[in-house]
Amino acid sequence: MKKVIILCAVLLFVGMSDSNAQLLGTVGASVGNGFINHELGDIDGEDFKIDENNVAWKVFAATNWKFLGLEGGYRDFGKVESNTDLGKTSSSSRGGDIYATGTINFLKILSAFGKAGVYFGRTQTEFYNAANVQVVDETERQTSFAWGIGAGLNLGMLHVRLEYENMLIDPGNLGCCP
Repeated sequence: MKKVIILCAVLLFVGMSDSNAQLLGTVGASVGNGFINHELGDIDGEDFKIDENNVAWKVFAATNWKFLGLEGGYRDFGKVESNTDLGKTSSSSRGGDIYATGTINFLKILSAFGKAGVYFGRTQTEFYNAANVQVVDETERQTSFAWGIGAGLNLGMLHVRLEYENMLIDPGNLGCCP
C-alpha cells in the first residue's frame, strides 16, 4: 500500500518532457457500483459463493504523455453480506493498483482509454452457519492482473470519466464502475 501512495505522489511531481509535451499529473476520485464475486469453497459440505454488489470508491493519480501513461490508486469495494440456507457471510475487499494506460483523444474534449496493470488487494471474509456459529474468518492477500476501459469528457480543469475495471482474484473477481 505504501508503494502505491508513493507512486501516486511521484506521478504528481515528476516533470519529464519530450520534444513537444510536458508530463502532466492528475489527481482524481470516484464513487460507483462495485461487485464481489468470490467462492469460499467447501463450507459445511457445500461450496459457498458470494456474488453481490455495493458502493465502491477510489482515489488515484495519473500521468500521460502523448497517448501513453501511468495510473496508480487505492480503492475500497465496501462490505457485502449474503444470507442463504447455509448461513450468513460477509466480505470486504480493498487494495491498491498500478496501471499502464493508453488514451485516444477526439475533438479535444472526448477521450477513450484502456488500461492494464496489477492489483494488490486484501479480502476479508466471515461466514456464520445456520446456528450462527462462526465457521470462517479469513483474510486473503492477493496480487493479480487488472484491466479497465472507459471514456472521458475534458471540460478544462474538470475531467469527467466513465469506466469499468476488473481485478481477477482467485477464485472469482472484483469489478467496479466508479
